[in-house]
Amino acid sequence: MKALIAAVLACGTLVLAGCGGASSASEASDASKGGPPAKPPGPLRSESAKQAARRPEPKVTPPRIRPPRELIVEDLIKGSGRPVEKGDDLAVHFTSIRFDGEFFESIWDKPFEFELSAKDVSPGWVQGLPGMRVGGRRELIVPTEMTSRLPIPPGQNYPDHALIYVVDLLRSH
Repeated sequence: MKALIAAVLACGTLVLAGCGGASSASEASDASKGGPPAKPPGPLRSESAKQAARRPEPKVTPPRIRPPRELIVEDLIKGSGRPVEKGDDLAVHFTSIRFDGEFFESIWDKPFEFELSAKDVSPGWVQGLPGMRVGGRRELIVPTEMTSRLPIPPGQNYPDHALIYVVDLLRSH
């Protein structure tokens, strides 16, 4: 019985060590690139629009999962004020990579301004940004089918075209 308990505890320790190691490796990788990790350590904290505007551009690393078929939304930093709704005019900073880790696009030096609608941004943003609050930081892992305003032909699958965005919301009205 003691051997069984010891084996279970050892397996649990390995699983926990594996989880911690992945996070530490990502953070070490981000630190070597000269920027903070996309995901701040610890619990969510609230920040203001001024704080968001002064944040350095995060380094984004691909997750260790298969390319998603559904949109994945995670708040990394809470904002404050009224939640964003479709149709709102927004100003954001963002950076993004392809799912394979290659750089895709970044607008960090000046705000990117747009209406949160299908005519201005991709479906991943239209579905992934509502509920966000000014000052917040949100990660969107956008499946291929939601990365473009143009429809992907039926039956075509481009799993490596999924995109990962980190978005800081500076203004909403």
